[in-house]
Amino acid sequence: MHQGQCLTNSQCSVALACPSNQIYSLCAGCDQTCDQRGQLVACTTQCRQQCTCPHGMYLDGQTCVTAEQCPQVCDSSLNEVFSTCAAGCDATCDEPQKACSTIKICRRRCTCPVNHVRSEDNFCIPVETCPVVDIQEVTACSQQLASLQNPLECDAVGDFATQQCNARECFCVQRHNGAELSGTRQPRAGYNINCQLYGNCPANMEFSTCATECPPTCNRRLPRCTRRCVLDCVCQNGMVRASSTNMTCVPESQCPVLSRCQAQRAGAGGNPQFPQCNPDGSYIPTQCDTNDNCYCVYENGTKIEGSDGNAGVLTMANYMACITARTCHNTPGMKFHPCAPPCDGMCAEPEPSCIFLESCTARCGCKTGYLLAADNQTCVQADACPSNEP
Repeated sequence: MHQGQCLTNSQCSVALACPSNQIYSLCAGCDQTCDQRGQLVACTTQCRQQCTCPHGMYLDGQTCVTAEQCPQVCDSSLNEVFSTCAAGCDATCDEPQKACSTIKICRRRCTCPVNHVRSEDNFCIPVETCPVVDIQEVTACSQQLASLQNPLECDAVGDFATQQCNARECFCVQRHNGAELSGTRQPRAGYNINCQLYGNCPANMEFSTCATECPPTCNRRLPRCTRRCVLDCVCQNGMVRASSTNMTCVPESQCPVLSRCQAQRAGAGGNPQFPQCNPDGSYIPTQCDTNDNCYCVYENGTKIEGSDGNAGVLTMANYMACITARTCHNTPGMKFHPCAPPCDGMCAEPEPSCIFLESCTARCGCKTGYLLAADNQTCVQADACPSNEP
C-alpha cells in the first residue's frame, strides 16, 4: 500500500524512488512544466504508471511547485532577472534608494540586477551609467525658493522633496509640482508616513497604509487572504490588476470574460479555492476537496452521481478515469464506479469469479440489476437477457 494505492513490489520500488515531492500514480497523464503554464499541451489519452506531480503543481526541473512558485520568464531584452524576494519597486537614476526598498515585504518578480537601476524607457542599466544631473538647472522647485516667503524644500535633483515639514507639522507633496497630498498632514512629532512611497504610485493607483497582501486581479476578483495590512499601491475604485504578475490597473469591464469554472474560482460563486480549471477555462474532470476526497464532474462542472471516492481511491492523478466517467454516464445501463471489481456480471455468467476479487479500479460498469450483453459493450437489465443464456 502506497498513498492509498495497492501496488506490486516492483511498483513500490518505483514509487519510493520518485524524485523530490512527486507522487506515484497508476494512471498518470502528462505533467505540465512551469514554462507550459496557461498553454494547451498535446498529450496522449492513454495514462501511464509513473511518478507525477500532485494536482495543481508544475514541474520545475525535477521538483513539483505551485504556479506562484514557478520562476517567471523575464524579458532579457530589458536586462531583467528573476528574484524570489524583490522589493516592491525598482530603483531609478533619480531615486537610487527608493523608499519601497526599505519596506520589509518582498515579492517574486522580475527586477533589475544588483547595482542596476530602472531607466526612463524601462531598461535595467548600471547605476554608474546614469546621466549626471546638473543641480544648478532651474526647476519648478528651485524657482519657488526665491519667490515664496515659506518655500517648499527641494531634493538633490531639483524636484520637490516628497516630505515637507514646518515647525509643527509634516505633510507629503507630489514630486513634480509640490501639490500637497490630502490626508498626510500630521504633527511633526512621531510622523510615520513614508511620503516617498506615498506619492510614487504608478498610473491609476493610489497609496494605501492598509492594503491587502493579495490584491484582486482579473482572474481572481475576491482572493482569499490574511487580514494583515501592508503598505502598497492599490488600484483605484472599479479597477483591478491585470494579473498576479502585472501591476497595471485595468477597468474590471476590460478584463477577459471568465469561463464558468474561472468565475467560480475567482470567487464569483462557490468556494474560491475550488473548482480546479484547465488552462483553457474548462473544468478539470477530477475535483478534490481539502480532505483529498475526489469526485468526477461533467463538462459543465456538475458532479457525476456515484463518482465520490474515499481518500486515496479516486485521486487527481488518475483523472483519466473521470474522462471515462463522462462517457459512460451517457451510455444506457452503465454508471461510473470509483472502486469496481475487474469485471462485470454477464448474461452468460451473472456471477463470474472476478467480481469477488478484493482489488478494484475506477471505471465504467453495469448498473445494479444490469448485466453485460454478449457484445461485451452493452449493459441490459437482467430479465432482458436472451432466454437461451443462463
